[in-house]
Amino acid sequence: MAEAANPLHRYRLNVLEAWAVAIALESGLYERLSTPKTAAQLASELGYDLSALEPLLEVLAVTENLERRGNEQYAIPGSRERYFLRQSPHYIGDTLAFLRTNHLFAHYPEILRKGGAAPLTASDWERITRGSGSHVQPAVAALAKRYPAFERDEMSVLDVGCGRGDYLVALTSLNPKLRAMGIDPTPPVIEEARKRVGGDPRIRVECKQLAEVDEQFDAILVNHVFHVIGREASRKLTEDALRRLRPGGLYLVQELVRRDDQQGPLFALLMRLYFEHAAVFRADEIEAIAQQAGYADVATHAIEGASINGVYVAARRPSP
Repeated sequence: MAEAANPLHRYRLNVLEAWAVAIALESGLYERLSTPKTAAQLASELGYDLSALEPLLEVLAVTENLERRGNEQYAIPGSRERYFLRQSPHYIGDTLAFLRTNHLFAHYPEILRKGGAAPLTASDWERITRGSGSHVQPAVAALAKRYPAFERDEMSVLDVGCGRGDYLVALTSLNPKLRAMGIDPTPPVIEEARKRVGGDPRIRVECKQLAEVDEQFDAILVNHVFHVIGREASRKLTEDALRRLRPGGLYLVQELVRRDDQQGPLFALLMRLYFEHAAVFRADEIEAIAQQAGYADVATHAIEGASINGVYVAARRPSP
């Protein structure tokens, strides 16, 4: 029997390809290549060292993330435009945030020995929340399509774990009659959110836990929080949210859920690096948490265009 190929080579190639794409996306290279250009033209336009740019273009070309054309020109492949151009709703650049925080993996052997998680700096938090923010556009579109009240009605919304405020800004832009409050217990994240929302009088941002909120809302959104805080805290959060919803109010958990593929386990490993209690849920697990807490009309809705199995689990506080 022939010896199986060493998988290390494939792993390295995959990581290097992802790194090359991430560098190209962050540098704005693909926007420049909507019109074919040579390496020398790109280097001149972007102010890059040609000796550093040429190897990057070579990697992108051999991995089919760039096209080679006549006269030594390069261009963005048509099949990649929807993912690599920043203005596209399917742009993947921000979801590659894990490639910019991979220095944290040096902590994993210690985490295996001692528990805990990698120490996150303010810069790390900014990168992580930026990756989460890349899901906003398809999520808000799915929300408005299924629940038109978010576009037209006067309503109050609480965003639990608001991150840098992307959902707060998107929702209030969608509906001028909507008032929103965002909370997050992480000071560096809240600082970024306050900068992002600016002085909009319809938006409040506070550094606190849900248990510290006294008022009630028409809808409570929990975006990409469950996989950070884990099972026990997610159950407690769901119970706390029920008491802060008006009768008939909507509870929405947006998550990247586990299915019968590789994405869930890979995502769970990455999240465990960052967060001690991290867990990636199946959709039916989130539904069960809501049902056990006393919610009605519990259902899961897929988010079209979301990466890594994105869904909303929706439920309502029963009316009297």
